[in-house]
Amino acid sequence: MPNEHVLRIIRLIHNRPEGLTAAYDAATDRIRVEWADFPFSPSTGLLNASAATDEQVGTMLQRFLHA
Repeated sequence: MPNEHVLRIIRLIHNRPEGLTAAYDAATDRIRVEWADFPFSPSTGLLNASAATDEQVGTMLQRFLHA
């Protein structure tokens, strides 16, 4: 089960207006981010999600959105 920090990051991603979705893989401590409702959308990942800072999350999202 993800810790509260990981859940907060997932909620942050889901609440963005761009229509993103996120899923957590506890085995690798990675959050996978992709466009919601697109079957073969590109995706990105946030490694070490349980220790990620808000700055790292923001940087990852900006790179994904501007790719």
